[in-house]
Amino acid sequence: MQDDLPVSDDRFGVAGVQLAWLSPDQQEMELILAAASGAKFVGMDIDWQRIEPEPGHFNWIELDKIVALAEKHNLNLVPMLLYTPRWASSAAFAPLDSHRSPPNRYEDYRNYVYAVVNRYKPFGDSSLTADGYVIKD
Repeated sequence: MQDDLPVSDDRFGVAGVQLAWLSPDQQEMELILAAASGAKFVGMDIDWQRIEPEPGHFNWIELDKIVALAEKHNLNLVPMLLYTPRWASSAAFAPLDSHRSPPNRYEDYRNYVYAVVNRYKPFGDSSLTADGYVIKD
């Protein structure tokens, strides 16, 4: 039975937080609360449209602030790279659903994922990874 399984002390806590839509003060409070709850990992949506509002033009300011806050509170981010910007969507003609549709060109999505990974990998393109903090999940 499920209840008879041994419980490991190394079991980690996970919190899911929609940080990108909160004010900076609210973002920090959410991470403080997540850390206080015992969470070690925070699952977070990363909206492609917010990172790459136009093809090839990346805006890292908001995500960099969240990454810095997570590091400050000893939390590991588990990103979920989601949504399709209207400019890349196969349903760009349907503004309310364009973010849920697959991209017209999968190489656009590949380039977005590649840019995020290269920014936050160990010793990546971001100065935030210089001290060893990275997004690894």
